[in-house]
Amino acid sequence: MKPGLRVFASRVPARRVAIAVLGLALVGYYVVVEWAVPLPFYSMKYDPEMPYFMNSLAFFKGAPYSYIDHPGTPLEVLGSLLLAPTRLWTRSIGALFVPYHLGNPGLFLALGHGLLALASLTVMLVLALRSVPDRSGKGLLASCGVAVYFFAAHPPHSFRAMTWWSHNSFAFPLGTLLLFWLIFRLRKGGPVSAGTALAAGSAAGLLAAVQIYFAAWGIGMTAALGLYAWLRGEGWLAAARKAAASLSGIALGFFVGFAPVLHRFRDFYLWVDRLLFRQSRYGTGPEGITSPGLWIDNLEWLWNRGPWPFLATGLVLGLLFAAIRARKKGIRDDPGWWALSLAFIAQLAILWAAIGKHPGASYLLGVAAVLPALLSLAFEGLLQAGGRGPGTAALAGAATLAAFAIGMVASAAAHVRTVRQIALAEDVIAREIRERGRDVSLERSQMTILWGYGVPSPCAALRFGDLYTGQSLQAETDSVCGGEWFYDVWSGLVDRPGAYQPLSLSVDWDILIVPEAFRPTLTGRVGEILDTGIESESYGNFLIVTPGESLGAP
Repeated sequence: MKPGLRVFASRVPARRVAIAVLGLALVGYYVVVEWAVPLPFYSMKYDPEMPYFMNSLAFFKGAPYSYIDHPGTPLEVLGSLLLAPTRLWTRSIGALFVPYHLGNPGLFLALGHGLLALASLTVMLVLALRSVPDRSGKGLLASCGVAVYFFAAHPPHSFRAMTWWSHNSFAFPLGTLLLFWLIFRLRKGGPVSAGTALAAGSAAGLLAAVQIYFAAWGIGMTAALGLYAWLRGEGWLAAARKAAASLSGIALGFFVGFAPVLHRFRDFYLWVDRLLFRQSRYGTGPEGITSPGLWIDNLEWLWNRGPWPFLATGLVLGLLFAAIRARKKGIRDDPGWWALSLAFIAQLAILWAAIGKHPGASYLLGVAAVLPALLSLAFEGLLQAGGRGPGTAALAGAATLAAFAIGMVASAAAHVRTVRQIALAEDVIAREIRERGRDVSLERSQMTILWGYGVPSPCAALRFGDLYTGQSLQAETDSVCGGEWFYDVWSGLVDRPGAYQPLSLSVDWDILIVPEAFRPTLTGRVGEILDTGIESESYGNFLIVTPGESLGAP
């Protein structure tokens, strides 16, 4: 080694170098996808970004928060807090606050994405520093593997979460952080006070108000606290008190998070009731919780959209069971490790069961957020076990780092392809609108254009978002979008003032753009349907629909 490198190596610990490399890699990815090759705000990410953004913005008109689907209320409040300081900017340029942001939603999204990226980077660095107590070289590989495991477990969704203002995106920066706070606390040993259990439950309850599936955090943390007290020999009564304090905190935290939309509690209750007691996604199917066959079919559907969360779960559980077999410490000797391991396994099982009932690739971010905590416990056990344990932990950590690098490159490449595909789709759709305008002798500004879900259009995104504010921003959206309206692909209704009716009966529209998955039936005023041959992000090729002769339409 050259003298200069020797001096550098002696003064800069390997852990700092490793952490710097990981941090720069994540920052580099963010710079590429957010600044160098950004997705337009009207890509498929507008669901749910636009509902959250427009509810946060409508607050400044005095409108109540209205979006309750997940329920996601903390995001609406946080969004308003992000928007508030921008009043200084709009005043400095002489612009009206609400119309300015409707015309420039990218400013809000830049703030939200920046917050998510900063929080994710912070959590990753904390895990690289502290997730594994072993300070050896093998411990360093293990801790770095834990730090990036969320991203390695579910690409490209885990990387995309840094630039997607969604309830699911908080799984890592809040959910994983909360689990490791509990790990760090129980590693210290000693009794956990009821007040600490109450605070832990409150944080878990607030997290559940972000995404109802995150209620699994409350179950996992409550189980861990109760088990820990019992395994320490505090007795069943003390364990029950800690669990009760945690459960009370969950109720308190959820109430605080849900309070801004308390006026819509009935709607939220009915939504949860459908999720629990009806089948299919969002409870749109027949009555019944689920069936083994349907649950397995849903998991197969998820596997076909990316096997990585399944494989990552299997790897973590395999390492954890290996650690359980190799550990020399008994349950009473290390109650924190055993309580956390058992409770987090239960939490993971609950998440898989819930997501298997209502599948969604983005929901698996919750699974990916639990895995680093279990991996940390597995590595801790293997490193303490001696024999082949430390080597196994180091090898698994190195493999995870490799998967992280491969996943990052693949995710960035997929992002660039999506940006190009959206640009191509916009060009083709704009050309079809111009040709339709020539057919009916109208300029685009004079035409009535209907946008289906999933079409890359600024007005599709804004109209969709305004639906979830109770159309509190309709006047401002009208000033931006004019004669461009939203077509509700699920109900088949055209969402226009005074004309909320089926497409087949709706009059006075010139063109509809919709993905193949939502192809309208050829009836009534639905005339020619042209396949553009250009793929949407998730729902097949884009179709151009023009009206035909009225068949009894009013």
